[in-house]
Amino acid sequence: MPNRRKILMAAITGMITVLFWPFPMAGAQDDGTAGHMTPVLRSSKVSGDEEKFREDRWHDDGRAGGIEELSFTKKLENDISLSFEGRVIVPDEDYLFRLRVGKRKTGYVRAEYREFRKYFDGTGGFYAPFAVAPFELNNDLHLDVGNVILEGGLTKKGIPAITLRYEHRFKEGEKSLLEWGPVNQAGTIKNIYPSFKDIDEKTDIFSLFIEHDIGRVHIEDRLHYEQFRTDTARHDKERNLTTGIAETVTVNENYSHDAFYNSLRMESYLKEKLYVSTGYLYSRLKGEGGLRITTIPFGPEPFDNNWVTRAVDVEYRSHTATLNGMLGPSSNFTLYGGLQAETADTEGDTDALLTATEPVSGTVSPGAVIKSDKDKKALEETFGIRYTGLPSTTLFAEGKWTQNEIDLFEEELEEGALAFERLTGSKRSGQRYTLGFNNSPFAGATLSLRYRRSYIDNDYDHITDTEPGYSAFITAQDFTQDELNVRFAFRPFNWLRATFTYQLRALETDTTSEAATDGSFTTGEYDAHIYSLRLAAKPAPRLQLTTLFSYRDADTTAFDNGSPSVATYGSDVFSALLTAGYGIDDKTDVSMEYLFSQSENAQKNVFEGLPLGSDYRQHGVLFTLSRQLSETIRTRLQYGYYKYEAEEKGDADDYNAHVFVLGLTYNF
Repeated sequence: MPNRRKILMAAITGMITVLFWPFPMAGAQDDGTAGHMTPVLRSSKVSGDEEKFREDRWHDDGRAGGIEELSFTKKLENDISLSFEGRVIVPDEDYLFRLRVGKRKTGYVRAEYREFRKYFDGTGGFYAPFAVAPFELNNDLHLDVGNVILEGGLTKKGIPAITLRYEHRFKEGEKSLLEWGPVNQAGTIKNIYPSFKDIDEKTDIFSLFIEHDIGRVHIEDRLHYEQFRTDTARHDKERNLTTGIAETVTVNENYSHDAFYNSLRMESYLKEKLYVSTGYLYSRLKGEGGLRITTIPFGPEPFDNNWVTRAVDVEYRSHTATLNGMLGPSSNFTLYGGLQAETADTEGDTDALLTATEPVSGTVSPGAVIKSDKDKKALEETFGIRYTGLPSTTLFAEGKWTQNEIDLFEEELEEGALAFERLTGSKRSGQRYTLGFNNSPFAGATLSLRYRRSYIDNDYDHITDTEPGYSAFITAQDFTQDELNVRFAFRPFNWLRATFTYQLRALETDTTSEAATDGSFTTGEYDAHIYSLRLAAKPAPRLQLTTLFSYRDADTTAFDNGSPSVATYGSDVFSALLTAGYGIDDKTDVSMEYLFSQSENAQKNVFEGLPLGSDYRQHGVLFTLSRQLSETIRTRLQYGYYKYEAEEKGDADDYNAHVFVLGLTYNF
């Protein structure tokens, strides 16, 4: 974000404050102005991995301060009102500017600017037999993310309501990646060297929203035009610990598109118990991009190929139509259903050059032209019922069915000669069934249960495939998923409320392949059990307690094809949040928050493969003391202690942090 833009936003915030903040403050003003301002100072001291602390806490170590919140409203003449919200925290790059001016029953205009910083840890993987510490990038990875909004609305009675909006979104900086580079030691290669990406992304959106009522019919039209552009550079590095040689691969990509979307929706209660809605969405996208892969130094394998594209073009078009209805034949019985149909077509063309050896002046690199075309036709049906005729009970059931047909064509020409061609026709059918109920078995208690079973069946017909391989050797793939949600809330005492929830997620993937001797086989299974308990208590007039416990037990098993390096991944995560607040007197409050999180999901396949996952423990304690100094001033003093330990990386990610915050809220 250019500094001049940040200075401009700070100047605008200050100007608004001077113009509209009434300095003789003594509660609400006679001119209809009311609001508050909260300046803060923060100091953080971190020992250990500062990058990991920034990633977890979303702010930098060291000192920071500014206006945490500035908010006020002001009534002007002729039913015009003005409201403002502001926030400036430096050097966190945390800014908010929101201004709205509106006239009652006529319309409004508003402007908004928002920016925040997201941090990333640059620590790579860890492989104990190498006997080296995890590699660190140490380059202060962060992204500055934000948007600018200008909007105006017309809300006058009797004419269509119109909203016109412009939004600019941006994302700039560097972020770490989960795709790591290889590290070689005496012929053993493990992908543990951290990689990162430079990102410069901008989006401009123009939208128009019109809605109006004609009799019983409500009509909405939404028009959306988008310009998107991004430039990225991914940096991957290979290191040989035996020879000390390092090679870097940089992948530069740029992409931009213009997209147009328009949706029209109409809905009406034709009768008291008959509701109908219909809609249509048209989408079109045209994009172009570029790619350049550079290796320094060039070669040997696998760093002996450079790619550069001269042109990448993509075009997408789709039409979607919906029809929905709801009928209540009786006061306790409701039927509803819907249809959705879609057609879509995607075309892509790429013109590229491949440098198979280190470029030499005067040499000609082989060219490649890659084309793809995908046609999709889809239909979706939904039908559901709801019954409320039983005492304190609601029963519901729903079914959803989908049918898709996709034709995919891919072709690659090298110097005009056919190098690869593939034509695949696929059919996808889906079914999803839901059953459930809500019940109040006794006063102060509610019980709800929902069970859902889903099927997705994919069949692939590879009509043409000049180079059989992944993923063309797959001829069918089916997914079966079960979901169960149970929630029970009750109040055993007037001062205590408890809520227990349980969730089950089970997914099985079955694949049919031409390469498999036994045809269809299970290629993946996922099972997760999630338990949570929330207690809210007020045992004394000045004391409030809240606790939340959560436990997740999940396992992912993949088909290993006889390889011991493919290990079952287990996720065993426990977390707890405890809060307590106590009013010492009418002007003084004290509160405490404690957060604990523990994970045991590190794999134990160090001798067969690369262990993934993490065994960590995280603690966070926050104490807050606040006091009302006067009718308009309240102070806040906070101290936070945060500790993180990860066993699988030694102390590379560990840290201890102390955070102090001093704030003051001034009401006017």
